Amino acid sequence: ETFDQLAQWSVSLIFLIVCVAVQAAIVGVFYVRVGRMSPITALFAAMPGGVVEMMEIGRRFGGDERAIILAHGARIVMVIAMIAFWFRVVLGYEVSGVAPLGKGQTGLVDQGILVACGVLGGIVGLKLSLPAPTFLGPMLFSAAAHMLGWTEGSPPIWLIICAQVLLGLIV
Repeated sequence: ETFDQLAQWSVSLIFLIVCVAVQAAIVGVFYVRVGRMSPITALFAAMPGGVVEMMEIGRRFGGDERAIILAHGARIVMVIAMIAFWFRVVLGYEVSGVAPLGKGQTGLVDQGILVACGVLGGIVGLKLSLPAPTFLGPMLFSAAAHMLGWTEGSPPIWLIICAQVLLGLIV
C-alpha cells in the first residue's frame, strides 16, 4: 500500500531528501570547523538517524563514536525540550502522561519469522560486510518478510522496551 502512494508523495519526498542533505551539510561543516571533528565523524554526527545506527556505521568508517553519540544525544535533548516548550508555552497545551503502548499481540509463527529474520539477517549482514551488519541485515530481512506478506507481526512491546534499554546502556 505504501509503494502504491509513492507517486503522490514525490514532491514531498524530493523536498525531504534535499532538506536532509542541506541540513547534514551545514551541520557537518559546523562540526568540522567549530567542533574540530574529522569529516567522517562530522558526517555521522550531523546525519539525522538513530543514535546506535549512526554510531555503529560511523565507527565502521573510522569516526569517533563518542563524539557521534554526544552530538546525537544533544540533538535529542534539544528537540524534546523545544517540542515541549512549543506545546506548553506557545500552543498552551497541558501535556501529561504518555501515549498507550500497543499490546504486542504477535502469534508464534510471526515470532518465529521475526527471530529467523534476526538470526539470518545478522549472519548475512556479517558475510556481506554491511555497515552495522547486526542492525542492517535483520532490518532488511524483516522489511522483506513484511513486504512479501509473510508476517504483519512485530516484537512484543516488553521486548522492544528491553532492547531500547539495553542499547541505551551500551551507548
